[in-house]
Amino acid sequence: QRALMPEAPPEVDGIRFAWRYEPCDELAGDILDVVQLPDGSLAMYLLDVSGHGVPSALLSVSLSRLLSHLGEDSMLVDRSDSGTARPVAPEAVASRLNDRFPMDPRTRQYFTLAYAVLDPATRELRYVAAAHPGPIRIGADGSHEQHPPSGLAIGWFPHAQYPEHPPPP
Repeated sequence: QRALMPEAPPEVDGIRFAWRYEPCDELAGDILDVVQLPDGSLAMYLLDVSGHGVPSALLSVSLSRLLSHLGEDSMLVDRSDSGTARPVAPEAVASRLNDRFPMDPRTRQYFTLAYAVLDPATRELRYVAAAHPGPIRIGADGSHEQHPPSGLAIGWFPHAQYPEHPPPP
């Protein structure tokens, strides 16, 4: 699992990214990544598939591949006819995942998700936190602010809505 995690945080002027990953003794469904989007913004996600073992690990790897893919059929970017790529809104990404990965009635497998898009130029952060803790913003002076979650876990209810939070103050 550690091999699937990013090797190092991205380097962006004036912004520091950090995380600490402590895997449990068995396979599980936790994974994160930071993906540079074609317009220069960054997509960031942290997800946790319910349960432990091979089924949870397999779903988290599948989700990671889906959320890191930037090809023509990417879930993260919309491409115009001219080829320009725009980030998909976090609420739309969460809704698409919810529609694509309904809870399996046999395994009762679902996942929580924190997904954000950061525009480094404007410092605008838009995010959803589907039954996952929201991001923590730490200011240069050490002040910090925990942002709220914004919806149900992915897969619990068809057509669930995932309100997108605006940039932090």
